[in-house]
Amino acid sequence: MDSTQKFNSGAPGNTTHRQRSVLQALKGQRAEAAKVKTEVQRLKRRVRDLEDELGKRKLQMEVLGEGGEHLHAIAESLEEGLLITDVNDVVLYMNTRMEELTGYSAHELVGQKAFRLLLPRDQWKTLLERNKQRVEGMVERYEIEIKRKDGNFIWLEISAAPYRNIDGEIVGTLGAHTDITARKQLEEQLFQAQKMESIGQLTTGIAHNFNNILMGSMGNLELALMDAPEVIKGYLQEAIDANQEAADLIKELMIFSRRTDVEKPLIDLAPIIKERGFNS
Repeated sequence: MDSTQKFNSGAPGNTTHRQRSVLQALKGQRAEAAKVKTEVQRLKRRVRDLEDELGKRKLQMEVLGEGGEHLHAIAESLEEGLLITDVNDVVLYMNTRMEELTGYSAHELVGQKAFRLLLPRDQWKTLLERNKQRVEGMVERYEIEIKRKDGNFIWLEISAAPYRNIDGEIVGTLGAHTDITARKQLEEQLFQAQKMESIGQLTTGIAHNFNNILMGSMGNLELALMDAPEVIKGYLQEAIDANQEAADLIKELMIFSRRTDVEKPLIDLAPIIKERGFNS
C-alpha cells in the first residue's frame, strides 16, 4: 500500500519531465527542419541562377553561330563596345568593353531591353523608331548620351547596322559603341570660347559706336564751354566730366573684348636718376 502511494505520488513529476523532453526534442527538430528548408531554397535559387546564366551563355553562342568561340575572342579584342539585339531591342550579346562602358555585366543585360536601363524614357520612342528602320536595312552612325549603372552619363558614338542570320534575314541590330565623352567636353569648351568671342565682338562694336557719339558730344560741350556765361559753365563742366567717365568705361569694355591694347603710362626717369645720384 505504501509503495503504491509512493509510485502514484511520483508519476505526475515523471510525466511532466517526459513532456518537457519531448517538447524540447520537437523544437530542435523544427529548428533543424527550418534550417534545411532555408538551405534547400537557397540551393534552388542558385540552381535557377546557374540555369539562367547557362541559358544566356548558350544564347550568346547561338547568336555568334558557327565558330562562336573564335568570334567571341575577336569581339573581346575590340576597343569598341559591341552590342547585338533582336528586333525588339532585347540584348542577345555584349562584349566586355560594352560592360565597361555601361557599368552593367552581360548577366544583367542579356535578355533585357537595354534602352530601358540606359536611356531616359523620353528617348525610348526615338530608339524604337531607329530599330524599326534597321529591320528595313538602314545603316547609320549617331551620337547619344547614356546613363551608366553608377548614375554617371557618358556620350557614345554608335555605328549601327542590321544583324543577319545565316540565311541573310535581318533578325536584329549590331552596334559598335565608342566613348566620345572627352571629345564632347572639348566641343563644349570650344563652343563656350566661341560664344565669348562673339560677345567680345558685339561689345567692341557697341563700344566703338558709343565712343563716336561721346566724342561728338564732348567736342560740342567743350566748344560751348568756351563762350558760355559763367552761370552755366559749372553745368557744362559736369556734363563733360560725365562724358569722360563714360569714355573711360568704354575703354575698359574694349580692353575686356581684347580689341584694344592696354595703354602703358609714360614714366619720367629723371627724378629716379637724380635720386640715385647718377646726375652729373
